[in-house]
Amino acid sequence: MFKEKDKEKIIKLCKSASEKDKTFNYKIKPCQLEGGDYILIIFSHLQTEDQAHQRGMYFVKKNKVGEYYWVR
Repeated sequence: MFKEKDKEKIIKLCKSASEKDKTFNYKIKPCQLEGGDYILIIFSHLQTEDQAHQRGMYFVKKNKVGEYYWVR
C-alpha cells in the first residue's frame, strides 16, 4: 500500500523494472484497506510461488511501498 504522494515515484520505478525485465508486470489499484490510497499488484510469471514472493518482498523493501502487496 502507498499514499497518493508516492504514486508517481512508484509508477516510475515499476516502469523501469518492467523495461529491464519483461516478466515484471504490475497494476496499481485503489486500496480498500486503511492506511493507503493505492495497492501495488505484481503479476509474476516465475516458476514457483516462493520466487514470486521473493520478488514481491524485494520490491517492497527496496521501494518502501508498504507491507501489503499481491503477487500473481
